[in-house]
Amino acid sequence: MALIKTVTLGEKKYEIKAKTMRDNKAWRDQFGKPFELIVSALTGMGDINLSDGKGLGGLVSSLKVLLLGSMDLIVEMLYAYVPAIAADSEYLQDNAYDDQIVDAFVAVLQLAYPLGGLTKVIRRG
Repeated sequence: MALIKTVTLGEKKYEIKAKTMRDNKAWRDQFGKPFELIVSALTGMGDINLSDGKGLGGLVSSLKVLLLGSMDLIVEMLYAYVPAIAADSEYLQDNAYDDQIVDAFVAVLQLAYPLGGLTKVIRRG
């Protein structure tokens, strides 16, 4: 039985169903490289020293990569995983908020990378 997560975008509720292993792998492969850019920008931000101008410049550069490109990529990845949400893209442009899109994307990540069960096993061990 597939896992299902329910999200609200705008005023509408959408069900996001977990994909099979093969479909999840295809989705992950499709977006692997672009998603790595977001992750590397986030992880690189932790190493920035803000006590000098060079560090501040590095922060601005990382934020630029993260903020300017990430929302479009997140939306693209969400649409690719959930065709029903993609079909409502016009409605969502006028009615959904970025934080709702991010919440829906997190739900997709939880289904595409179901590591929650693994952490439960590790905690028990």
